[in-house]
Amino acid sequence: MAAGFDGVNKRTSIGDPINEDIFKMTSKRRSELGIKQLPTSLRDACEELRSDREFLKPIFSDDTIDTILEQEIKDYNEVDVRPHPHEFSMYADV
Repeated sequence: MAAGFDGVNKRTSIGDPINEDIFKMTSKRRSELGIKQLPTSLRDACEELRSDREFLKPIFSDDTIDTILEQEIKDYNEVDVRPHPHEFSMYADV
């Protein structure tokens, strides 16, 4: 909601609608249209949260942001050190 209010207060244009399948676009085309990629991992999402700290200060305290980051990085590390179930299907017959 804060991002939405920020856009309204700054009178940020939402831009023209995109009537193309963004998943079939080349990265160059997405870049031309200003379409950014969402974080592809929990670690990347944590980096995005860390970079948005100043924007979020009126909403969340530094302690809250630090606690969220600490927990999410802990969760990421827990998953990262274990094989994915798909790996078992790939290599179980070896």
